[in-house]
Parts: sequence; C-alpha cells; structure tokens
Amino acid sequence: MASAARSLFTLRFTLRSSLRSARASLLLATSLALVAACTGNREAHYGHGHDEAHADAKGEHGPAHAQPHTTKHAGPAHNQAQHHGADIKQATGIAAQAHGAPPASMPALPTEPSPDIVYDPGFEGAPVATRKTESGMLIEDFVIGAGEPLAAGYKAKVAYTGHLTDGTVFDSSVRKHRPPHAFEVGKGRVIKGWDEGVVGMKVGGKRRLVIPPELGYKSRRAGRIPPNSTLVFTLELVGFMPPLPDPQPQSVYEGAPVNRTKLDNGLEIIEYKVGTGAEAKAGDTVHVHYRGTLTKDGTEFDASAKRKRPISFPLGKGRVIKGWDQGIKGMKVGGLRKLLIPAALGYGERAKGKIPANADLTFTVELMAVEPGTEAPKPAAPTPAH
Repeated sequence: MASAARSLFTLRFTLRSSLRSARASLLLATSLALVAACTGNREAHYGHGHDEAHADAKGEHGPAHAQPHTTKHAGPAHNQAQHHGADIKQATGIAAQAHGAPPASMPALPTEPSPDIVYDPGFEGAPVATRKTESGMLIEDFVIGAGEPLAAGYKAKVAYTGHLTDGTVFDSSVRKHRPPHAFEVGKGRVIKGWDEGVVGMKVGGKRRLVIPPELGYKSRRAGRIPPNSTLVFTLELVGFMPPLPDPQPQSVYEGAPVNRTKLDNGLEIIEYKVGTGAEAKAGDTVHVHYRGTLTKDGTEFDASAKRKRPISFPLGKGRVIKGWDQGIKGMKVGGLRKLLIPAALGYGERAKGKIPANADLTFTVELMAVEPGTEAPKPAAPTPAH
C-alpha cells in the first residue's frame, strides 16, 4: 500500500509539473505572437504613411480650389507639373514624420513674383503705368480702357487669373472659360486687394495686382493657396453698372398711357414712359423694379420696393414667367410699363403663395438697368508653326 501511494504521489507531481510547463510555453507563445502582431501593425502603419506620401507626391490628393470671392464658383484646373515639387516636399515630410523623424520644413513662397510666370495674353511686356499703394499693393496697368472709371458701390464684371508667386495658377475664369466674376466693389464680397485694386479701372482695362497677404487670405489656407501668400492677379474689366436710383412711385402708373398693345396670346402691354437708355434684348441681364397684383381684385402679392432691391435675371431664358420674358423685351432703361398677363403666361393651374390657380396677373415694371449678354473670354488662337 505504501509503495502504491508513493507511486500515485509521484504521478500527480509529474502531471502538475508538465501542466505548469505547458502553461508557461503557451504564455510565452502568446506573448511572442502579440509582439509580432504589434511589430506588424507598426510596420503596416509606417508603410501606409509612406504610401500616402507617395500618393501626394503623384498629385493624387489635391486640396480644394480657392476663389478670390466668397461664393459660388468652381475652381480651375491646375498645372500639376507646377505643383509637383511642392507636393514632393510635403510628401517627404509626411513620410519622415511617420518613421519618427522630424518633418521636413517647406520653404516659404517668394514675396516677389517669379519672372518666369506665364501670364494671359495682354499682360506681356512692360506695363504702361505702375504705382504702389499705401497698403503695400503693387498695381500695374497694361491697358487703360475707356469711359467712366470704376468706383466703390459699382457692380463690376471682371475676368481674372490668379497666380502664386512661383507661377502656380490657383484660379482663373479666363482659362476655364467661365463668365466674368460679378461683385459690388467695396462691399467686402471679395478679398481686400480686389476691393481696393479694381477702383479706377475702365471698361476694357487690363491690370495686374500683386497683393500682400494682409490684403489677401492672411494666415489662412485657402484651397491651394498656402497661408501668408502674396497673390498675383491679372484682371480685365469687362463691364460695370453704377448704383441704381430709387424706383418711381406707383402714382406714375395712374396717368394716361403713351401706348397700349395687346398680343395674340392675350398679353397686354401698357406703356407709361418710353425709356431713353439701353434696350432690353434676349440674353441681356435686366434689373427690374415691380409690383404684382391680382387682376381680379387688386390684391398685392409681391413688390420689390419693399426689399429695396430690383430683381435681376437673364431675359428670354425662361427664368421668369412667360408674360415677363415677352412683356419686358424691347423696353429701354428708364421705361415704365404695366403688364396684364393672362394665367396661361403666368403660373397657369399652379397656385403660388398668395396667387391662386388660374389667376390673371397685373404687374407694374420699371427697367432700371441692362447688362449686355456676355460670353466667357475665349483662349487665344495658337500661333501656327513655321
């Protein structure tokens, strides 16, 4: 019995020792696996950082484009070859940071425009006039233009191209064949350099502005524009419109009309004053003050004078009811008309706000201004090879 007990004890001790050894081996294997996994993850992370850097170097991750104004236009295409060097520097910094090294510092752009910048046609050679403002902006005129000079409060239409000082094009209405940019001068709708730099231009004038950061985007990044960048803009003043006068009171429509016409489609045009300014044609942008009432009972449903701004729209493009497109065509600036519009040329069977379905409408309209229809500037024809 004693011998059997000793054998059983020995067997238990051996089994416990083997179990402890197996547990230790399992723990060691698990630890090694965790170390390997962590090492693999770290290497994968480094590899991802390098891949991102490489993608940036190829130009696959491009930032958003910046406009010189606050609203509303798509950015132009850019010359990737011009950005390539900067992207490589940025990519190198990302890769170095991923591997624990300090990021490579990106050199600042020069404060003066590079002499190698390729400008749009009309801005080659030496300017005909140059001056520097107290705010530090350089203004260079290449074409003076003609007519009345642009002033604060006017609505300007400008075709433009924007460069960084190294020649990078970050925005252009000219090269993307977009319409000129329209804005009210001096109202803060664009960067300060534009508000200040376009004043005094004449229609047809071409001007280059070298705008310091304080008059541009300052320390903010704006799309492809780095912080604290000097900006170089070439501008052409395509047209402008002076501030509009106040509309005439409604009492001017109470006298005897000078002309009355009824068209076959039922539209009646009553002329109270024939204007003396530009004539409104299809494709022009017209600015109109108006008051709308229901023909049936005279209920007013809309009046631009309450908003102190006329409505602006391209004539003949279907942006307004048919009675307006047809009834305003042929008016001259300063003209006064009353339009009696049948429901078929108004909103038809649709109810709209205070206007019931199938309602005949009466509008008094005053043509305040006409802006001729314009097309985006076309690129210069290539020079044939000899």
